Amino acid sequence: METKGLSKFFTLHLLGGKRITAFSDVSFQLKRGEFLGVMGPIGTGKSSLMKCLYRTYLPSQGKILFHLDGRIVDLAKAPDYEIINLRKREIGFVSQSFRKVPRVTTLDIVAEPLLEQGVGLTEAREKAEDMLARLLIPQELWDTYPANLGIGEAQRVNFARVFVYNPRLLILDEPTSLLDTQTVEIIVEMFRKLKDDRVTIIGAFQETDIIRELADQVLHLEKNRVSALGKTKEVLRFVQHKKSG
Repeated sequence: METKGLSKFFTLHLLGGKRITAFSDVSFQLKRGEFLGVMGPIGTGKSSLMKCLYRTYLPSQGKILFHLDGRIVDLAKAPDYEIINLRKREIGFVSQSFRKVPRVTTLDIVAEPLLEQGVGLTEAREKAEDMLARLLIPQELWDTYPANLGIGEAQRVNFARVFVYNPRLLILDEPTSLLDTQTVEIIVEMFRKLKDDRVTIIGAFQETDIIRELADQVLHLEKNRVSALGKTKEVLRFVQHKKSG
C-alpha cells in the first residue's frame, strides 16, 4: 500500500471558485501488516485523507496504489464499481458515524459483510453473535434496531462489522474517541490480532497512547501538509519537541 503526491482540494463555487486545501502532497509506503498512525491538529486534513483513501472523497491529485493478488489498483482512479467490490471484501472503514439501516437488526448489520462474501446465513449470524459478545454488546440489543443503540454501543457495532471478517486494508477515522477505556483495550487487542493476520491499518487518532502502542510508522500533518513521517518513536519525539519548544 502506498500513496504518491496525494492531495485534496475543495472548490467553493458560491465564493467565486475559491479553492480550499484539505491536504497536499501526501506520500507514504507500507508493507502488508503494518500500522500507520496519522496525527496532527484539528483541521489539518486527517479526516479528508482517510476519506480519500477509502474513496468517499475523490482525490484531486496523486495515486493510491493498493497491491492486490499480483496486480496494483490505483484507488484514486479506479471506477466506482471496482471500489464497491473492494469495499465488500478487501477494504474496511470505521469512523465516528454509524450507518443506521431501517428495519435491520444489530445482528444482521454485523452479519451483512459476511453474507456479501457468500457466507451462509446461519454461519454469518453465528460469527456476528460471537463478535458482538466479544465487544460487550448486551444480547438483548442483538435483535433490536439501530435507533435503540447508544453512541458507544453504535460505535462498537461499527467495529464489529469490520472485525467479523479480515479486510486486507483497514482505514480508521478517529474511531475510538467515543469509547470507554475497557472497550478501547478490547479494540487495541483486536488491532494486534489484525496485524498478526497481516492486515494493513491506516488510522487517524487523537489518542497518542494508541499510536505509541501499535503504529509502525507515524505521519504528522500540520498546516495541511506532511510535517513528519517515519518510525513511531522518532516522530512522536519530534512532535513533543515542537510542543515543548
